[in-house]
Amino acid sequence: MDYLKKHCPGDDSEVAGVSQEGLEAFASSMAGYAVLTYILAVGDRHLGNLLVLPNGRMCHIDFGFVFGDDPKKKFVNPPPFRITKGMVDAMGGQKGDTFQQVFCRRAFGAYKELRHNAVLVMSLLRLMKDSGIEALEENREAKLQTVEDRFRLDLNDEDAEAFMAGVIQESMTHVGIQVLEGFHNIARILR
Repeated sequence: MDYLKKHCPGDDSEVAGVSQEGLEAFASSMAGYAVLTYILAVGDRHLGNLLVLPNGRMCHIDFGFVFGDDPKKKFVNPPPFRITKGMVDAMGGQKGDTFQQVFCRRAFGAYKELRHNAVLVMSLLRLMKDSGIEALEENREAKLQTVEDRFRLDLNDEDAEAFMAGVIQESMTHVGIQVLEGFHNIARILR
């Protein structure tokens, strides 16, 4: 929140002194990355791999672990995607308009749109499986099945939205997130 206040200042009428434009950029990019990193099962989502740009946009870096690979999985199951209390608080909390009307609505919309294009996405991923991408060198079919399963094509749009609401809730309340962050910090110190 302090970063957003500094780089996206707003007047007193705006949420916590952050411009509406900055908050919407933050919440929209959070929604996009939430759905994308969930669908592609992107791992290693510690805070060092998340950046906030000066315009408020969230940016993920380091996509070395995808399709269900995650170095921390042997210690604790990671959340479906990475979201912290501070991120939710920056969007006005779980009941806040920015969280509900921007983050959740856009996450639901993105998830439904990707589901409608799941055949295309899966076709492209299957074409890539023999392309030499390191993440697809082992257990190709299982990894592609992980991605396909996350589309939940067995659900209608209404149920898919409810499912994604559950994924969001699970990610926000994940109990092992501090453990994961601690493992990352220890590994970083030992390097």
